[in-house]
Amino acid sequence: MRDLTVNDIDRLGRETVDAAEDADVMLSMDEDAFRLFYERTARPVWLYLMKMTGDSSAADDLLQDTYYRFLRTHRAYESEEHRRNYLYRIATNW
Repeated sequence: MRDLTVNDIDRLGRETVDAAEDADVMLSMDEDAFRLFYERTARPVWLYLMKMTGDSSAADDLLQDTYYRFLRTHRAYESEEHRRNYLYRIATNW
């Protein structure tokens, strides 16, 4: 194993800061905020998916996958409308 250089230590420090910033973005929507968002958006998104697929079982599965992908993005959103638009984009693409 080789010794660490100053550049290696600097790079590791930047990666740690980047990881901490990613964690802050991920936590920008706490559990209560997500519950409220889900309660406001789940039914309209499900209806949208139902209209696109014509199958309630497929709409159920796609709704679950849509929210799963939404939560995995770890993005910060400018507004509630931006968050909702991104959710519909995921649903459409999925």
